Amino acid sequence: MILVQRLSDLPDLSATTHWLYDSETSGLSPYHGDRIAGIAVSPWSSDGEAPEYYVPIRHRLHDDGCENLPVENVLRWIGDAARDPKKTLIGHGLKYDVNMLRADGILTEAKVIDSLPYAHVVKGDRLNYELDRLTKIYVPDFKHTYLEQLESWFAQNQPSKKTSVGKTGRNYSLAPIELMGNYACEDLQATRLVLRELKKQELWGKIPNFGLPSFSAAELLVHEMELVLTLADMEWNGAQLGEMHCLQLRDKANEEIEQLFDELYKLAGRSFHVMSWKEMWLAFESAGGVVLFWTKPEFDEQGRRRGKQKDQQFTTDRSKSTGRPCWNSVAIMRYLEFFRRAGNTKAFEFVRIYREASQRQRLVSTNLDVYLQKRDAAGRIHGQFHQHRVVTGRLSSTDPNEENVAVVKGNADLKALEKVLGAKDDNALSRQLRKLFVAERGHMIVSLDLSQIEYRAAAFMANDLVLLNKYRNDPKTDYHQATSDIIGCDRDLSKTLNFLSLYGGGPTALAAKLTASGIPTTVEGAKQILNRMFQARPSLRAFLDRMSESARKGYVQNCFGRRCPIPQGMEYIACNYVVQGSCGDLLRRALTRFRREIKEHKWPIKMFLPVHDEIVFQVPTELVAELVPELVKIMCYCPWFGVPILSDAEVGSNWGEVIPFSEWVETRKAA
Repeated sequence: MILVQRLSDLPDLSATTHWLYDSETSGLSPYHGDRIAGIAVSPWSSDGEAPEYYVPIRHRLHDDGCENLPVENVLRWIGDAARDPKKTLIGHGLKYDVNMLRADGILTEAKVIDSLPYAHVVKGDRLNYELDRLTKIYVPDFKHTYLEQLESWFAQNQPSKKTSVGKTGRNYSLAPIELMGNYACEDLQATRLVLRELKKQELWGKIPNFGLPSFSAAELLVHEMELVLTLADMEWNGAQLGEMHCLQLRDKANEEIEQLFDELYKLAGRSFHVMSWKEMWLAFESAGGVVLFWTKPEFDEQGRRRGKQKDQQFTTDRSKSTGRPCWNSVAIMRYLEFFRRAGNTKAFEFVRIYREASQRQRLVSTNLDVYLQKRDAAGRIHGQFHQHRVVTGRLSSTDPNEENVAVVKGNADLKALEKVLGAKDDNALSRQLRKLFVAERGHMIVSLDLSQIEYRAAAFMANDLVLLNKYRNDPKTDYHQATSDIIGCDRDLSKTLNFLSLYGGGPTALAAKLTASGIPTTVEGAKQILNRMFQARPSLRAFLDRMSESARKGYVQNCFGRRCPIPQGMEYIACNYVVQGSCGDLLRRALTRFRREIKEHKWPIKMFLPVHDEIVFQVPTELVAELVPELVKIMCYCPWFGVPILSDAEVGSNWGEVIPFSEWVETRKAA
């Protein structure tokens, strides 16, 4: 490690185009005032050693004789390289470093090579791609010596604590400069060695792929690296929170929770601790309820747990159970259906009220409180988007998880409850969450959602000529209605069939699903229904069989060349992984296209949230009518895809009250 103590000793970043880069910071959030404390750089070399430099700029000084360099001079030095599109920054988890640079006014235009998504593409069989974990896998002889020393220093001088954004973090600016420099440069060494090993891995070339233009692993990696900068932009943009509405919603929910608890106490005839499963059990029996217990798990010869369906995991016979009552969503639906049929009004009301109270508590703690805690000074929420945490290639979100916001029509649990109760609850708390994401003054929220893309992709990859002809004749064809017309059943049944057939469900799952929805069905009857569908659509059956067979080699490959690992014995999920992965990569490509187009045209719009097959923007109100058609074209662009891709465009002042774009245009004209 070379500790730079004079500006004249800064390495010449123009000497080479590829640099390893890492920054040490005062905290985890550039949106809450955390800043770069020191910068580590090293020229990339594909073999041999290269010097590593550490440049301190905002460290607290200790009695070790080390000094900080002037902040402005160092930022100018690193900014020239980061803004140069001919340069390439190499690191691990660069999305974080890019936004730390941006907090100091440096917008990264250089290309990036990030070993984190690189490892996910090359070996996508794990969820943890932290640098120390990858080092143990690819460079087992490498020792993180200074990591241990740093941990020891912090244990003595700054115990781990919660930061302003609720995560456990450390202020690295407090650590001694030399120790911090050694630690940072050790990370550069680890990144260099891991990336070298990843580059040695055999990458698959172009192979025949559903009759499509084939994509190699190398091409997939290029798109993944561009996505790093795209997601960094989206995290920086953040989502505007309607703070007053959020506070009012939280206060109202807390009041309702207290009222619901009081109702539970009346039904039980006494007060009790609702969050204690033992006390809930006794109170439930006091209200006339019959408790369902978790069954003891059974295992097959290979040690795999038997039983995949939640409604097969509990029993009323305590001797066959774990002894612990079950209160999950499936059990609650079972309780409600049973007590309604039995006419046990008291027990029915007890379960209904408990479900409402627990749902409100969960939404307050996991959504409303978190949004208020995570917002920055401008009221924006900056979630983290991850390329590597889902094996299929779907994106995920944390801190906060913005993908768990229920759609306006309600989540599955709410819809199941409303079916039992026979009434829709338009004021349910889960239906209010999207309304908290608002547009800034003079702007509108624009939501683009790919229409039935998973089913369209499945029809295309299966070469399902029956469905493909329907799509070619009418691009707006409803997949579920088309299935209904083909096999002669109602749309609800065809929707259930389509879902289960693509995502690994068999006759047993179909029978359970139909029975739970009020249509008593035996396994044999469900088998006949599935056979009828596959006889009408033989290419779909052949596709499912091909995917299961392909999964026996340990993985399946989606349209874009991404390999998704399949655990042994779980070949039934192969089709799910291929379809989900293909749609996930389709959305990833759309995100990078949007970034390029926004940058090229200098559109004053912000792309801030990807949710499953949906992307959410903020657009100036006066440009909505002009830009939305252009955004839809970009969203749907995939000329080699064998079915028309459609996107629903909706516009509104908040995400929860958007209306179709055509309707919004007519409303503006009328005004």
